Amino acid sequence: MAYLEEVEDKDNVIISDEEEEEEEYTSSDEESDIDDDEELLSRIMALRDIVPPETRARISNTASSLFSKSFNLLRTIGNSAWILVTAASILALPVVLEIEREQSAIHQENEKAQQQQLRQHQLLSRAIDDEEE
Repeated sequence: MAYLEEVEDKDNVIISDEEEEEEEYTSSDEESDIDDDEELLSRIMALRDIVPPETRARISNTASSLFSKSFNLLRTIGNSAWILVTAASILALPVVLEIEREQSAIHQENEKAQQQQLRQHQLLSRAIDDEEE
């Protein structure tokens, strides 16, 4: 199943001294990246021929099963989070509104009490001023 292909390497070419002096070699990063990618891809493809079909099928099934279970777990977690957030907002919103209403009623009562105390203090101060005169 393995195919043998002869590839000439650019680095293994013998150059005479005259040609070496005339030409300057420049290596760009793009060319080396492409060569590395092609070499990596060809190595991975070669691994496909080395690994037996039964082992490849088992690895594929394991990876597929792992992906499927992970996806189902994440979907379950998402659904649970949605249910919890929705239920909490439905149950907690009336409680928060009632607490806010109660706090505003207490605040109003405190203001009325302060106003009454201020009026009483003013009345007492007038009464004291009237007695002194």
